[in-house]
Amino acid sequence: MNRLRIPIALISFVSAIGCGHSSFQATPSHPFPPGMDVLLISHHGESVELAPFLAKSKLTIYDFYADWCSNCRIFDTHIGEYAAAHPTTIAYRKINIVDWESPVALQFLKEIDELPYAIVFDTKGKRFQDISGLDKAALFKLLSQARQLKSSQN
Repeated sequence: MNRLRIPIALISFVSAIGCGHSSFQATPSHPFPPGMDVLLISHHGESVELAPFLAKSKLTIYDFYADWCSNCRIFDTHIGEYAAAHPTTIAYRKINIVDWESPVALQFLKEIDELPYAIVFDTKGKRFQDISGLDKAALFKLLSQARQLKSSQN
């Protein structure tokens, strides 16, 4: 029994200290880097207003998801990966639609037939673009374009 304690303690210690921000690896159980600006703003499909949750100095991503949507969980890992590479530029707002008939789904997703669905606002609080589905390359391109817009406005 004592022989197992040292390797287990060593593994626990290495896991606890980690390797810092730059080595962040998104996983389904831990998709976001430490300190990321993430808020769950609709828990049960209730109607919401987006404006109070804008982070004007950051790109604000409103993610409409459902717990039953496996692609939505993968989308979280993509956002976490992007945020790890650009730690001060992302504010992530999650909106649980619960189902397609919930008040928030009826409010925002009338014309949408695919999750995940996200609305991206630029750093000035202006709606930049929407994206639907699970295309990581398209998501990263959209976020990079929104970041470049900020650079060109400064």
